[in-house]
Amino acid sequence: MSGFAGNLMRLDKAISLAKNISRSTARSLIIRGDVRLNGVLVRDAAAHVDESSAIELAGSLMCAIEPGHQYMMYHKMLGEVCSREDAHHPLVFRHFEENRRHPLMTVGRLDQDTTGLLLLTTDGLWSHRVRRPGSHPKCYEVSLSESCSPSGAEEVMQQMRAGVILHNEVKPVCVRRMEQMTDRRFRLWIDEGRYHVVRRLWAALGFHVVGLHRVSVGMLNLDVEPGNWRSLSAAEIALF
Repeated sequence: MSGFAGNLMRLDKAISLAKNISRSTARSLIIRGDVRLNGVLVRDAAAHVDESSAIELAGSLMCAIEPGHQYMMYHKMLGEVCSREDAHHPLVFRHFEENRRHPLMTVGRLDQDTTGLLLLTTDGLWSHRVRRPGSHPKCYEVSLSESCSPSGAEEVMQQMRAGVILHNEVKPVCVRRMEQMTDRRFRLWIDEGRYHVVRRLWAALGFHVVGLHRVSVGMLNLDVEPGNWRSLSAAEIALF
């Protein structure tokens, strides 16, 4: 199954994500003898697969890009939420036709106060690859409520590259790369997907984020206007 990147995954989970079926259904297919792993019939749902694994389901090789799946880039606007239901905020899903809405899932989430690049798909395995920590750094533009002097900015950047411990956590958060745009605006690349990680990172250093905008995920850059979306090309899908 070309294109699967990341840590080892159970066979039943990989099939469930790729085919958008339940884990129990995937296990039934495996036990029934419909699955071959690297050319060998396998009936163990707990068998592990990785990026080099070739999984055949009912005689067909499962691909990284499954036929019929949808892959989209959307420019999320301020105030929108990624939930299916919310009585108080507009939903990102309202922009998609009714027949597209239900199968679509957001690849991770952006909170209501964050704008920018949001990916949506019906392909669970692809979503898993995009979200895997350390694989595809996300770039954010950060706006602060207060100015940061050149010397202060350099100190902040050194701290973030070295690692910052967030409140009530043990493992430090490290920024892969960081650039100062103005005295109140920065651009940073981060692998982490923890809850509100960028805002909490700046808060840990005494700064308040008033604007947060995601401009890229991995090598995929946002190129649509706010509130608009487009389908990804095969080359873009294959980036993950």
